[in-house]
Amino acid sequence: MKNKLSQFSSFFVPSFWKHYVAWSFLIISVFMVFYIFLFHLNYNELFYVDSDSYTRALRISDWLQNFQWQEKIFPYGNYPDGFILHFTRICDIIWLVFALPFMLFLPLKEAIFYGGFCFSPLFLFLTLTSVLWGVKPYLEKMEKKEAVFLSIFVFSMLFCCKLSHAFDFYRPDHHGLMCFVFSYVIAAVLRSYIKESKTEMFTAGILTGCGLWASSAPEGLYIAGVVLLVLSIDVVFCKQSTQNPLYYALGFFYACLAAWLINPPYGGWFVLDNTRLSIIHVVISAFILLSFAAWHFGKFNGTFKQLLSLGGFTIISFLALILLFGSRNIFAPVYEEHVLKYFIPYITEMRPVNNFLLCPVLAGMLITSYFSVRNPYERSLGILYFITSFTGALISRFYPYFLSVWITMYAYGLIILMGKKDEDNKYKIAAFLYIICPIFYLSLFDYEPLNETIPEVHGVVLADTFSGPELIWYKNVDTVASPYHTNIEGIIDNRTMWFTSDENELKELLKKRKVTYITLFDITKSIYYPEQKKKHRQTVRQSHYR
Repeated sequence: MKNKLSQFSSFFVPSFWKHYVAWSFLIISVFMVFYIFLFHLNYNELFYVDSDSYTRALRISDWLQNFQWQEKIFPYGNYPDGFILHFTRICDIIWLVFALPFMLFLPLKEAIFYGGFCFSPLFLFLTLTSVLWGVKPYLEKMEKKEAVFLSIFVFSMLFCCKLSHAFDFYRPDHHGLMCFVFSYVIAAVLRSYIKESKTEMFTAGILTGCGLWASSAPEGLYIAGVVLLVLSIDVVFCKQSTQNPLYYALGFFYACLAAWLINPPYGGWFVLDNTRLSIIHVVISAFILLSFAAWHFGKFNGTFKQLLSLGGFTIISFLALILLFGSRNIFAPVYEEHVLKYFIPYITEMRPVNNFLLCPVLAGMLITSYFSVRNPYERSLGILYFITSFTGALISRFYPYFLSVWITMYAYGLIILMGKKDEDNKYKIAAFLYIICPIFYLSLFDYEPLNETIPEVHGVVLADTFSGPELIWYKNVDTVASPYHTNIEGIIDNRTMWFTSDENELKELLKKRKVTYITLFDITKSIYYPEQKKKHRQTVRQSHYR
């Protein structure tokens, strides 16, 4: 057995690390083909499982048919007025690249639809490659046998991103892109502990800026803030060079500036918008760059002077922002009152994660505790882990970014643990993880279509809020509501029409929205109407007891 393992490792490891990008692509391709086959076998059709995916497909279709690059009123939903969508062009461009080959032999709409299935697998591949790239300098110092099991472990652990659905092929959305950005940045930080590289940190900053372009509310700023905090800790307490945060901030600023100039918000370059990249974010990135440039060229020596100077630059930048834009704009709530009441609490991404998903958080604390007694760089990784695990536990939306750090830290931690002489145990641990992770991943195959039957209708449809984008895509109809915080008027009117007891109010709203068809839905299966579900259960119980 040992001889066979030795022969396998002697063949596999040199090839793997020489061509790990090709190996990553091969494994992901095989897995996705298998996954799509299971999906089609289960449902006899392909469909998206998230309303955002249909909305993005609609944006691209509308863009290509009208050849209008600048943002405009999104006409689908909130009929007849439309609403301003907070999406940006970066995801549209990437999606379009995958749709182009399909356009050679399919109609435009079908080409866009099938092109969307390639979106998330691309970022699964890029994320996986980034993780391996980040830990490669550490793995190269290991024995071949250890590297075999650890590389298998990294692949297997990445499949656990199924927990967040960030890379599901049937959910093309910005989450996979954001996860890749964070994975690359963390990998660059990890590599900086061995060898400082201006290019890698600059590239990491550019990618973070692209992440802010894709999602500024709130993932983009979250990634930038977490990484800059860790880089600053490395400078102050680990004696790293200040050039790391400086070049990261430089790339971040350039990317934000370019994205703002290329793709300004609806209304122009100087519109103040905190739900997508606008001039506010560009100025924030500029102040970040100026602060770290002053920190770098000021050559502050000593922990106290470095902390004091960086704190001073932060306060000055904050006051300058208030003077430029006013406290009302800086502290303007991302979501207005009605959105917080009727919409945000029922969005799955904004809820706390399931208790079962907290298991990785607790397990990771053991690794982090082990790091805390080792060198300063590993302690900074521990801090990064706690920040991301805390936010990931609070809101499901942040869980993918915690997974990115989790995967990298576990790989890094296993490198340390596998350095021990007890070979039998380390092989048992690696083999167990290799077997259990893919099985766990495939066991979570549990999605259903948003609408099993969609009627043939024309005109304006009153439907469930989350069904709106799918109805628009398949039936070319208009709807009242769409599940976005910028369409609050449509959401409120849609909700009122379903549940009002005032007949006159209902008639007025139906007339105002020019509703011609109503599609019924099972309220007991919707997360969007908890109060009505509760009343329904009470009614059922009362009728049962009678």
